[in-house]
Amino acid sequence: MELFTNTSCTSCSVSAPVFRSFIEEHRSQVAVVAYHLGWPGDSDPWYLLNPVVNTQRGQAYAIDSLPAVFVDGTAVDDPGDGAALEAAFRARIQEESPLSIDIEAHQEGDSLFLDLHLHSGWEAITGDTRLRTALVAARSVYDAPSGQEVWVDDLLAMLPGAAGVMVTMPPDDSLAFSYHLPAPEGEPVAGLRAMAFVQREGTLEVLQAASSGVTPAYGRAVESGSPASLVQPGSPALCSLRVRNTGYFPDQYTLAWQEDFPGGWASEVDVPGGVRQGDTVLFSLQPGGETIAEIEVIPGDARGAEGRLLLQLTSQQGGERVDSLSLFVLTAPEVLVFAGDTVGTMLDRYRTALASAGATLSLSWGLWNLGEYGLDLRRADELAIPAVLWTVDRAGALGPGQQAALLDYATRGGRLWIAGAHAALELAGTELLARLGATLPAVLPVPEWVEG
Repeated sequence: MELFTNTSCTSCSVSAPVFRSFIEEHRSQVAVVAYHLGWPGDSDPWYLLNPVVNTQRGQAYAIDSLPAVFVDGTAVDDPGDGAALEAAFRARIQEESPLSIDIEAHQEGDSLFLDLHLHSGWEAITGDTRLRTALVAARSVYDAPSGQEVWVDDLLAMLPGAAGVMVTMPPDDSLAFSYHLPAPEGEPVAGLRAMAFVQREGTLEVLQAASSGVTPAYGRAVESGSPASLVQPGSPALCSLRVRNTGYFPDQYTLAWQEDFPGGWASEVDVPGGVRQGDTVLFSLQPGGETIAEIEVIPGDARGAEGRLLLQLTSQQGGERVDSLSLFVLTAPEVLVFAGDTVGTMLDRYRTALASAGATLSLSWGLWNLGEYGLDLRRADELAIPAVLWTVDRAGALGPGQQAALLDYATRGGRLWIAGAHAALELAGTELLARLGATLPAVLPVPEWVEG
């Protein structure tokens, strides 16, 4: 798909969300390049980056209005109509192409390398047929005069130029092309895409197209399991950390951890093929390779105890990038307190009040910050936690889903208290309030915070 636009084109900005939605939906099936013409505004940064190429591609299609969209060389009558784009795409995707294109792009140092392989099928590729290769920015944010802010697949370079290279192939033949160019300044390599298409010059029909992301020299993807666990005293909390090398070259990684535990707690970290050095593990991954670090926290026997395991992942070639994971573990208390404090300003006050109450009543309690971690309340049932205190304060909330979970907990025999400055607003007229044996919440006017 070839799109023509300009950063001062207001009608283009209106149609842009349609294009973006279409591209996101069909990214794996559509190769896209967006050209920027020098009108209606002549200060378009993408036009100024490649004025000759952008102008020549506009002239090839005799563009006289914007926006304009061409699917495999055929104009879409209403470029802002998503249904029209979809229909044009469906019509072409069903046709069999006489050739295939494989494209691979990667970074080495300050340069990008693009390798293309063409293979013809049952028929010869003859006549004035050209291969054009482009480097585009998959997504950019630029506050344009038109009001458009998000831009996709905008042209950064065309290789070897707008004219492309002639392609002539007998049936069942192969051709290879290689290009290299400097990595664009200010553009993250992971946000670049390479695309190529073969086009008949006479009819402008595109016979085949392909696109691929640009693989950075070094990169990684990190995924973790749940960062918080509620467990029985003495029962292990388990978590995993998946690390994948998304770069073009091998890399070596260091996973380090620090325990913030009560006495009697321990942890184990295992990385297949890794070398343990104190509280770190060293391991290597080939391009495309991945590993899963298995993490285990073994708590002590006390109820209502909490601890954190702090993990940091770095790599030899990853520069200053640090991936951090904080694994929170709480052992099942007699009273589980849910707080909705998203910024932590009130948690110390909760802790002070609960510590005082716990000492007075000889109860174990545990504080779960809903602003930081989610938790399925059914876990309290599974662990046979006798009582739950749910606080609804300035930052907290008690939506329908949470009300239903609390109602289930209370119906099955759990002891439930709900308190907080916003409890009256959240509970008025609800089934949960009736289950608690009240028709209206008790509202106590308190001029200041009272501890205890």
